[in-house]
Amino acid sequence: NGLVLFSTSARYLRVANDKLDEYSARLFMHRGALAGNASLLDVVERVAPGVGVSFKGERTESIAWFDWSTLPPGIEELTEAHLDTAEQTLQAAVGRCLRLMPDCTNNLPLSSGDDSRRILVELHRRGVRFRAKTVRVLQKENRDLDARFAGEMAQRFGFDHEVIELANAEQFGKDDAACRLLFSSELSEHGWIGPLVRGLGAGQSLVFDGVAGDIFGNTGYARRDLYGLQGTEDLERVAELATPDAMSNVLRPGAWVPLADVRRHLAKWLEFLPENSNRPDLAFLLIRARRGTGPCMQQVLPPGHLAVCPYLDLDHALATLTVHPLIKLERTLQARCLQRYWPAYYAVPGSRRFSPEVPQQSAEAERNRRVSRIGHLANEAHAGAFASMFARVRLRNAAVATLGGLSEGALLRSAWWLEPLLTLEGFRGQRTVCEISDRLQGR
Repeated sequence: NGLVLFSTSARYLRVANDKLDEYSARLFMHRGALAGNASLLDVVERVAPGVGVSFKGERTESIAWFDWSTLPPGIEELTEAHLDTAEQTLQAAVGRCLRLMPDCTNNLPLSSGDDSRRILVELHRRGVRFRAKTVRVLQKENRDLDARFAGEMAQRFGFDHEVIELANAEQFGKDDAACRLLFSSELSEHGWIGPLVRGLGAGQSLVFDGVAGDIFGNTGYARRDLYGLQGTEDLERVAELATPDAMSNVLRPGAWVPLADVRRHLAKWLEFLPENSNRPDLAFLLIRARRGTGPCMQQVLPPGHLAVCPYLDLDHALATLTVHPLIKLERTLQARCLQRYWPAYYAVPGSRRFSPEVPQQSAEAERNRRVSRIGHLANEAHAGAFASMFARVRLRNAAVATLGGLSEGALLRSAWWLEPLLTLEGFRGQRTVCEISDRLQGR
């Protein structure tokens, strides 16, 4: 069993003659992360999902950990037995993780959502040593939800819990730069990871990651129209959802690989997935979890800390994929399991269930962090970056970006496209060998 449904490759080295892959560059502009097995370099490819690679001398061996065609087709109606199995397999998965490092004090990054909450229940039920840590981020129209409700659970149920404040603008910019080094600039979703890593402390621990819980327990894109499509229509629709088209109003025509080609390429890569009701959710797993959010915990933990992902246990995946996705769309398996087996934990509000009376807060700190991020991106760009960049965007956008140096408001209004573009230009101009960095730990 174990963590078998997606794999990430190690960081790779940059050499003087590396060429930016234009398909990946266009994909990154639309998503802020890559998909499939592509990298930003046309000579580097990720390890295939669900495959292990070993090296023996000059020989390379690839071993598939499971057969995608044997995964359940997702056609069964939900029964009490399905809920029992979903709960029991998650409990067993957490137990398998704990056996990896049985004598350590574990760390649980705890949000107020249901994915980390179910792991919390199991750690607390077993009586193992663990520390819950919540980075304070603003959600749902600048509301403080995770820290508020995770703290309420800690008070109510009595476990070790720490709220970690998000980094100030200056430190946020430094964290962001370190993450770009560690992620090879292929991922932009990591604003909270720096404070969390520093909050883990010295020593050894298992760090429980709730990645993929909201895929196996819910549905990926939460779109009813994805299910029941014929042939490759579902994959074509997934490719559209994965690459929203707002960027086409920014990018200069002819300067990029056409978006239609990028979408066809992505849909073609996904064709190995079995044609059944679960295919859109498996596609979401490989696009979003494998290349969008999953690498965060995998790539940046300091020595001694091991990320474990109980929702990716194969037994649990098999149990949850049996149920038709539309049933999960009506109400998630996460919420159903919590309410049935652990009603006291379910009763505490969270990011999915909260009163609109929770006050909204100022977005000024977030604006300052974003300005700091753009400043670091601009400093990383190579000497010819701006000339190259302006040749790849429409004239009005080049003008707005230029005004950004004079007006913070103009800068923030263009940040949604300027950030990924500067990231690509910085990566394009980088000609040094990447090294494992201790920056996030403040060394």
